[in-house]
Amino acid sequence: MSIVGITSSRAVVAIPAVLAVGNGAWSLMSGRTAPLMAMAAYAVVALVILRSRDYRAGVIVGIAGFAIHVLEAAIHGTASLGTLERVWLFANIVLPLVLVYLSWLLLRRSRSPGAKTREDGGSN
Repeated sequence: MSIVGITSSRAVVAIPAVLAVGNGAWSLMSGRTAPLMAMAAYAVVALVILRSRDYRAGVIVGIAGFAIHVLEAAIHGTASLGTLERVWLFANIVLPLVLVYLSWLLLRRSRSPGAKTREDGGSN
């Protein structure tokens, strides 16, 4: 099975779902409201991908999530962060990149000539 198989299709839904749950939990634990925006965005994207297989949503929110967290680390630094905060910041930088990569592969595959869509009996 190629990298663009059933595993990557599930990962493209699982990554934003994990980020949504993690950012929601982080908001509750830290008392900050900013992670709620990320939680909402990732939850919506997970649902969009799950229901309509629109992988562009994964590319867009992945780029945005990556950029926001890189800027946050560059502007505020990481010296004042605890270990758990650093780990979660790192996850919010790396997981969106994986989401962009897998979404882009699946988007490209779904647009290739001869690719079956849901309407044609395929899995896209």
